[in-house]
Amino acid sequence: MPRDILDHASPVTLCHHLFYLATSHALALEPREADLLPIGTVLADPQGYNLHPIRFQGANKEITSLLALGGWSTIDAYVFQFEDDTGSIEVFDNGSCIKGKAVPPILVMHPAQVGERISIVATVSITHAPGPLLRAKLEWIGRSK
Repeated sequence: MPRDILDHASPVTLCHHLFYLATSHALALEPREADLLPIGTVLADPQGYNLHPIRFQGANKEITSLLALGGWSTIDAYVFQFEDDTGSIEVFDNGSCIKGKAVPPILVMHPAQVGERISIVATVSITHAPGPLLRAKLEWIGRSK
């Protein structure tokens, strides 16, 4: 919104706009069957998908909780292996800070069990550090149909 609109908007109007933006963002991320990509496709061309949000469907494996290091609660983040029939990718889910307020990891708000079939949207990135070459940052999670 332009700055002058924000200066004159009531708190109710601002809340309405924020709710609308959050709802439309969540609906925009809801995966459709045609948007899903196999993990193997991304692994075959990691540079082509670098820093792009990708929709995957599969199962989460080996969920690891990363204990708080001064964060918002006892768990600051999760790391899990996400796999489908074509491959596996490491997914990182951490909390964030919006305007000085802590937002918990997505898995805190939408728990998923090991082996459960889910859909995710994750931003894929190539790492050059030791360890996995390709990682993903969890942006959205939902139940597979």
